[in-house]
Amino acid sequence: MAKLWRLISEEPFQYLLFLSLSGIVLILTGIAYSASSTSFQKYFGRIYPLAVVFVVFILGLILFAFLLLDGQFAIYRGGNFKGIVVAVGLAVPLAAIIILVDRRSPFPVDMNVAYPASLFFYPAIGYVVELLFHILPFCLLYFILGFLTGESGNTRIIWASILTVALIEPIFQVVFTAGGNTNWVVAYVGLHLFLFNFIQLLLFRRYDFITMYSFRLSYYFLWHIIWGHLRLKLLF
Repeated sequence: MAKLWRLISEEPFQYLLFLSLSGIVLILTGIAYSASSTSFQKYFGRIYPLAVVFVVFILGLILFAFLLLDGQFAIYRGGNFKGIVVAVGLAVPLAAIIILVDRRSPFPVDMNVAYPASLFFYPAIGYVVELLFHILPFCLLYFILGFLTGESGNTRIIWASILTVALIEPIFQVVFTAGGNTNWVVAYVGLHLFLFNFIQLLLFRRYDFITMYSFRLSYYFLWHIIWGHLRLKLLF
């Protein structure tokens, strides 16, 4: 506990940034829920979305404390404009490819949250996904493997953790949301999502959490928000 408080005192900017981001996400969650009360049900069921996001925020504080203490990871590295540019640049071709797949073999009509609620929903759900599908499993696997092998911080452990965690979201999406698509689409979606998650974790390793989150936000903006609105007129 003493180490944690010392870390907070030594890295106030890291925590203030995460607190600010989380506060914005909580506001966006409330707006999205007010605009479309059913938008979060697919993910949270009947649980109140603000409660979920708040619990995830507390979890994030704890997880980042361990990662920052490790010294190899950061919420944000100062002056990291290059990382943000790289993240946006990588999101564009991935979004373009999945849009082409959607045009060739359309996904379900109700796949996306409708505009304008989508403007608030996707930044909020992206925050939750990053912490639950990336930071939580990565942190657990990274430190458990380090403890079992006695090689905490070893590059091989980092890569093993990245590759394993990159599989979680693709498996979840393919198993629970791929119904009704042709086999080639399901196979491609799995590959696409693995590449997407792998890139995100590489960005986290190379840069920081904000860069990783920026990559998902850029992809969501193109795929779920802009194309999500246009596809209703173009494909159906």
